[in-house]
Amino acid sequence: MFRRDIFNLDLINNEAGGIIALKGYTGHDAWMTKLHNVPQDMDCSLIDIDKDNLNDCIVVGENGLLAAIEPLYGNVLWYMHDHSANMKPSKLDFPIMFPDVNGDDINELLVPCSLSDRRNSLVLVSGRRGNILGKPLNFTGCLDINSVSLEKDWSITYICHVAGDKEAVKSLSFQEVCNGVADLNEVKIHTSQPKQHHRQTAEANKGWSLTVGGNRLVGDNSVQCTLLINLTDQHTGVARWNYSHEQMYGMMPTMFTFKKPSGESAVGFIFKLWEWVAGTSGCSLNTDFMFCNQPGQTNHEGLVYEDADPRNMIPGSEQTFRSSHDNCPAMNTIIEHILVLTFNSTHVVELNISQSDVIQLCSSLNTTDGEKLCQPSIQHQQQSVLIADLDEDGSQELVSYLTTYIPRSQIWQLQTTVRMGPITNITNS
Repeated sequence: MFRRDIFNLDLINNEAGGIIALKGYTGHDAWMTKLHNVPQDMDCSLIDIDKDNLNDCIVVGENGLLAAIEPLYGNVLWYMHDHSANMKPSKLDFPIMFPDVNGDDINELLVPCSLSDRRNSLVLVSGRRGNILGKPLNFTGCLDINSVSLEKDWSITYICHVAGDKEAVKSLSFQEVCNGVADLNEVKIHTSQPKQHHRQTAEANKGWSLTVGGNRLVGDNSVQCTLLINLTDQHTGVARWNYSHEQMYGMMPTMFTFKKPSGESAVGFIFKLWEWVAGTSGCSLNTDFMFCNQPGQTNHEGLVYEDADPRNMIPGSEQTFRSSHDNCPAMNTIIEHILVLTFNSTHVVELNISQSDVIQLCSSLNTTDGEKLCQPSIQHQQQSVLIADLDEDGSQELVSYLTTYIPRSQIWQLQTTVRMGPITNITNS
């Protein structure tokens, strides 16, 4: 998934973002599909829409984006739509795979969403065509609903948030959902339990908690500008490993398993960590603007060239630049760390396998509420590390991407580099 360069809008034809598929053997592009809204989550393992024996990709994004894309050539099979044009769902959660109710032999998608100022509705979307079936289920007694899930008896459960920060777990039977959405009576289920999307992500300014092999790994981003991680033996309560760092944020780690040369099984985690360099605006992202605010002439690229200033000089250039807008971007310098933690029943090994510089720009230029908009952003780094056997040689590879602004032709341009390498050296340590 990719997002456009938000500070050079004229360079990307007003496309918001899209999906890129890479060839596992070479890393070259297989295809690219551009979208008019930024994709935020994707799963290509849940549903075969066109019955070609290949699961298709379900994509969820900003401004109510829900789309199905076939994986071979990147063709869009459908966008979620409403034939009556009365509903415009937004603030989507990833859909729940729901049994086929309209008889086309394709499972449907049950989508938590907002139809007003509250996210307290569910809409049922046809898995084959993407159209909204019937009418929405509105939970007017809830300010918000989340953690929607399909249970073994085909009922759905959800958490209803009400005033006063209170919440309650509630449920609806399968038939109640069918009756409420489309007045469908006596729907027969002719399928096994559909696979569900289970990706867990760390919420901004919060963290994660993972349990594996009798050990609990907890990450905490809630302390202002400080990352705390600890690994604890659940049986004894003894801390096996601790990590603490100021001016740092930790993404959700990726877990993998492997066998050591001795044949013993072990577990590993790959962390992506961002460290804000002292002297920049830091993780509060509020001050230390990089660019000048004085009036000037705007060129076709939306940037203003002025006399050189050593503080703002692009390397190798005799000119400096600034934004042509009153609200100029701030520049943050970040060090991106890729940290590997491996452990078995007796040993814990920590290894920092890479360290890269990242330039981040932040501005409230294109926001209506004055909130800072940054690129690259923490939100879009949450799923940026993968462990997989891409070349099918029996060994696992580490895939990650690095996104940063780089100086090019007197402007800052956004660049993303995808990196892949074996993890043999890590697992053999």
